[in-house]
Amino acid sequence: LINFSHILSNVSTNKAVDELELSLLQATEGSKKKESDISTTSLSKVYQLTGFSDPIYAEAYINVNQYDIVLDVLVVNQTPDTLQNLTLELATHGDLKLVDKPA
Repeated sequence: LINFSHILSNVSTNKAVDELELSLLQATEGSKKKESDISTTSLSKVYQLTGFSDPIYAEAYINVNQYDIVLDVLVVNQTPDTLQNLTLELATHGDLKLVDKPA
């Protein structure tokens, strides 16, 4: 990191330097998490399935519970038209079975 106290030589008090160091510390380490904030672990479970510029945008939130993997899929129609009979196809790799459980 750069020590900005050498750059701010015309500052007579350490108060301005301390505020600058505090803001740099918050920027590099981040602020303290509040309980109401969305945790970064839940955001890391969201996977983008299509591109932002695609006519249909899709992303999936993955929740793993023991042997079950649950996908919450968000599908957004970005076209001005109403689309009907839209199909989402899922495929598995390896020793996985695709099960549809109605809620």
